[in-house]
Amino acid sequence: MSFTRKSRGGVSCIAVVKLASLGDVIQASHVLPLLKEYGYVVHFYTSKSCTPVLEHNPYVDRVFALANVGGSIRESLLGLLSLLWHMLWHQYKRVLLLHRSPILSFVLWLAGKKTVGFYHKEKNPFLFQKIYFNLSAHRMEHNHEMLSQALGITQKNYNMVYFCTKEEKRWAQELLKPSKKYRYLALNAGGAVNLQSSMPSRRYPPQSYAEVLNKLAQEFPKYVFVFLGAKTDLAIHKEIMDKLSPQAKHLDFTGKLSIRQSAALLSACHVYIGNDSFLLFVAIALGIKSFGIFGPTKGELIMPTLPHCRFIQATHPLSGCYNPTEGTKGLAYQEEAMGIMRALRPIDVYRSLRAFLKE
Repeated sequence: MSFTRKSRGGVSCIAVVKLASLGDVIQASHVLPLLKEYGYVVHFYTSKSCTPVLEHNPYVDRVFALANVGGSIRESLLGLLSLLWHMLWHQYKRVLLLHRSPILSFVLWLAGKKTVGFYHKEKNPFLFQKIYFNLSAHRMEHNHEMLSQALGITQKNYNMVYFCTKEEKRWAQELLKPSKKYRYLALNAGGAVNLQSSMPSRRYPPQSYAEVLNKLAQEFPKYVFVFLGAKTDLAIHKEIMDKLSPQAKHLDFTGKLSIRQSAALLSACHVYIGNDSFLLFVAIALGIKSFGIFGPTKGELIMPTLPHCRFIQATHPLSGCYNPTEGTKGLAYQEEAMGIMRALRPIDVYRSLRAFLKE
């Protein structure tokens, strides 16, 4: 399956491969305007579940939706075979593999592609060009380094891109019915789940969220809290809403909207707060005031330094312990990491968020 403008590629065509997850795909989107500015035709390969992120994106000429590699064994095999088939059929100057994956590199090598990919300590003989994955560098700088070494693109861009259609925005406006009487603050307290794993240590505790929201409702009575998220977030959001004061006005859309609808509704809001998860990056891409709450992952390596972005990092001995080279065996996935977010006091989150809202 593929959508947008048809092209079989060629010497001016670049393939970008980022199969998952939703948040990672939208974080990778900052490279797309740079590729288009340098005149490349851009093909983007991703999992079916991530394609909504790229719909209506003018910087992508064609999107290839593969079976979800990282899902079931059957889906993973289908995804890899589909990737191989499309790569054999299309011509590319370079394939930019935004993964550290010897398996994906091998598939691309079988297709005879000049693949540029990341490495850390692992051996990967299937890459045409290797880019060192610096654990202390910002995620966007990894991609900038790849563009620089592989294509000579030295310009940098820190703006992620997501596009809502006029119809989607109109639908969201009609649903929220904006007025001078209210301001909408969207949030998602769940997330941290993808095809391959979940990291519950990234979630700020529901009790703490409720305390922050109640303080906000008291000082900023115009704000209406808009709960967004998947069905897997229902229990977390219910726990928060049960603890809200009568003064805290809220709307609950948890589990009721598609990815595109959630993003459209987010585009009609004024502020977003959330953990290190997908909707935080959608809000950033849409240019909405975005406030991230970070624990096992490092906000300084993930959040872009843009005027409408702020974050707070938990102060705990294990804060920032996530190491992407360790996979699910890493400390961030273990039980002891659950204490990181619990150590972040609601009053500290509130004060930081309050200062951001008053800017």
